This record gives sequence, C-alpha cells and structure tokens, in this order.
Amino acid sequence: MKITVIPLDSRPCNTVWMKDLAQLAGFGLTMYPREKCGNLHQGADPEDELKWLDKEIEGTDYLIIAADGLCSGGLVQARLGQIDLKQTLNKLEVLSRYKRQYPNLRIYLFDTIMRTTITAYGPDTEIYWGKMNEFSRLTGRVHFFHEPEEEKRLEELKKEIPDSIVEIFLNARRIKHELNKYFLRLVSERILDYMILLQEDAMPYGIQKIEQEILQKQIKEQNLENHVKFYNGTDEGGVVLLGKILMQEKGITPKIHLHLPEAEALNKVMLFEDQPFSENLANMMDTMGFIKTKNADEADFILSVYAEKPNINLNTNTTEPILPVKNKRYYEFIRKVDAFLYSKKPVALVDLLFPNGGSPDLLLDLEFSKLKTYSAWNTASNAMGSALCEIACHLVNPGNTSTKFRDERFLDDCLYQYTVRRIVNEKYLKLGYNVYDLGIGNDLVLGEIKTLMDHLGGWLGKHNYQISLPWQRTFEAEIEIEDEYEI
Repeated sequence: MKITVIPLDSRPCNTVWMKDLAQLAGFGLTMYPREKCGNLHQGADPEDELKWLDKEIEGTDYLIIAADGLCSGGLVQARLGQIDLKQTLNKLEVLSRYKRQYPNLRIYLFDTIMRTTITAYGPDTEIYWGKMNEFSRLTGRVHFFHEPEEEKRLEELKKEIPDSIVEIFLNARRIKHELNKYFLRLVSERILDYMILLQEDAMPYGIQKIEQEILQKQIKEQNLENHVKFYNGTDEGGVVLLGKILMQEKGITPKIHLHLPEAEALNKVMLFEDQPFSENLANMMDTMGFIKTKNADEADFILSVYAEKPNINLNTNTTEPILPVKNKRYYEFIRKVDAFLYSKKPVALVDLLFPNGGSPDLLLDLEFSKLKTYSAWNTASNAMGSALCEIACHLVNPGNTSTKFRDERFLDDCLYQYTVRRIVNEKYLKLGYNVYDLGIGNDLVLGEIKTLMDHLGGWLGKHNYQISLPWQRTFEAEIEIEDEYEI
C-alpha cells in the first residue's frame, strides 16, 4: 500500500513524527522531501510540490494533504495571505484530474481556519501578537453581542496597532476562508474523500466564530457531516489522518476506555481553543474509528488524561514551577493508572495540566516506564491527536515493542518543554537574545540546551540521542534517539 503525503511544513511533528509512527505501525510513507519544506521564514514551493505529486500519484492508495502546505508552502506562510487566490484555485483542479485518472485513489485533506493572531518573530512582534489576539476577540464579541464598552475598546485598539499589520491579517483571513469553502465544495463533489477542518489557536467567540458559522452552514446544507470533521487543532492533523488510514486498512474499530481524574475534567474549553475539549476528543476518535467504552476490562487500550478544573497557562519564559494539586482526587488518579499498568493493559497518558509541556511531577508519581504512550506537547488537541495515532499504531502492529517514539516524547514534551526550554528562555531573554528567531545565537543556545538536557535528565535514565532546533528557535526541538533503550 502506498500512502503519499504533502506535509504542513518541515517541523518534526509534521514530517519526522509521521514517518516514525507509520514505521511503528509497520507501514511506509512517501513524503514530499523535508529539506524542501522550508522554515520559519521561507515555505515550500507549491509549484514544486505539485510537480513532485504528479510523479508520485501513480500507485498511490491514500493521499494525505495539508492544505496550507500545498496552497501556501506552510502554516506560517498561510497566515500572511501572499498567494494569488485565483491562480491557486486553478492549480488545485489537478485533484479532480487525479480522481478521474485513479478512481480508487482516496484523498484525505486537513485545512485550518486561521488563528486569532499573527506569528511572533521577536519581542516587537510579540507585543502585537497579544494586541492582535485582543483585536480578534473583540471583533467577534462586538459582532455577536454589541457591547458598547467592547466596541469602544476595539476602536482604541485599532489605533494601537499599525494599519499594515491589521490589513495583512484580515486579507490572509479572507483568503483562508475562501479556501476553506473551496475544499468543502470538493468534498461535496467527492473529489476529497474526507476532510478535517481544524480551528487553529483561538478563544470562544473570537473573529473565527463568524467564519465558522458560515462553514458549518455549508457543511449542513451539503450534507457533509459524515465526510467532514470540525474541531480545534492544527499540527496533529496529519497524524490523525494517518491513524484513520491505518485502522481502516486493518479493518479494526478498537475500544478505548477513557480514564479521568473526575468525570467533568474535559468539559471545559482548553487554552487556545474555543469549544469544550470533550467535543474535540469525540471528533478525533470518530475520525480515526475508535469506540469509547465505560468497561475498562473490555477495552483494547486505556486512555488516561490528566486535567484540572481551572485552566493553567505555562509561562515558557520563566522557571516558576507549576505543580498539580496533589489532593485525594490526584492520588486516586495515580493509583488507578498504576493499577491499569500492572494489569498489563496498554496505557496512554495524555498530560493536559497546562499547554506547551508536561508535568515531571505527574510522571514521577507513577510507573511511567510501563506506559505505552505519552503525550504533552503544545495545545490539548495537538497532544491528544498524536497520542491517538500512536495508540492506533500499537493496535495495528502489536508485535512492534519499540519504545523509541514514546521515549522521545518523555525527553521532548516533558524534560525539554517544561524544564530546559524555560531555563534557557529566562536566561537568554535577559541577555537580549531573540528566542523566537536565534539566528547566529543558535549554536550557543543549543549547546546550553544539550548540557542542561544531560544534567537534568537523570531521572529518565542514560540515553543516546541527538537534539537540534530545526527552526532556530526554542519553541520546538527535534529529539532523535539513536539506539533503542529501556528507560
């Protein structure tokens, strides 16, 4: 079977992880070359991607497309709105040709509804990152609720932000919205077999809600509910579609037992999202083909998710500790996870205590070396999507006992993101470095990261791995274990 992929961009979660997870499941991927997928400042060449696709499409059973990658060259570039919309739509007609030429080809695509702010490239743009978030929040709320005080603050805010920033942002939103509608039309014409429409970073009733209502109306009017799923997320889109394909090919519908510290833990709206997380989880599970069961004994996999009632943000620029509330509820959750682990049930732990990292305290309080899957990176939906794909990989290929991907998540999601990244950011921001775009400072900062990882990672055991900063910023690291080992 041939799975062909146009990735979102060159970051590990969109390229390396997809290949590693496919390998864990015993499948291969044909992916547009990562070295051509660009970086923070320069995206892939959509023309070249289409030329490559023309050569690879023959023999392809499943085509996974990240729409922002194919249309704009990458996620960051899609936020700039620099493409010619008419020319792009003309080029996308090639998808119709592929379906005519290869009737058995299945095309799965994920697209994003643009997030509610700009990309931060440094301290200056970080200021406008916050202001544009407020602009988007107020634009949506004024549209829906017409509160005079919010209307007044919105007008004040427009004077605080350069016109050029607002114009680029709104033009990019317009282009993205037209592309969203176009891809929904391709689903209605059965050019696309399945589509995930992902809401990038947002908040309830922001500017994106105006666009969402239009798109949801189109989905309903064209009876697309069984072919389109809408939920919060972005970077997990590719692996979710990969997991769907893997389980379809194996013809399995596994049962998942959801284990929470309390029944209502996932009914809240997580940070950077705009609908209750329970809805996001349900849509991801439905997309991939999982069935939720209340009976742990009959489950094929245990999905333990840790979250607390209040939303807790992780300040990635300070080392102030953020700890779980270790009360009776917490210790009962830990006890239950350990009981599942000792019962030989495969267990996944998704740590949603805060975004952008995992809690070392939570891992150290349980028998983490027995976990089958672990995830705690970036937003709640990002973490959940990759965990569900890894679960799918274990279920379709139970004979593969590799812990490589899981161990890389321990090192990256927990040790790097929560501990090392925050130490480095705090130090180098004070020294005047731009941690959002390190440039010539990259090697110096990376050297310190390597030292800290080695010094502070003792609780994970000795390991042999390489770490790099693929986009020369501290936001994401790439960690690759060179040899299999047991933690």
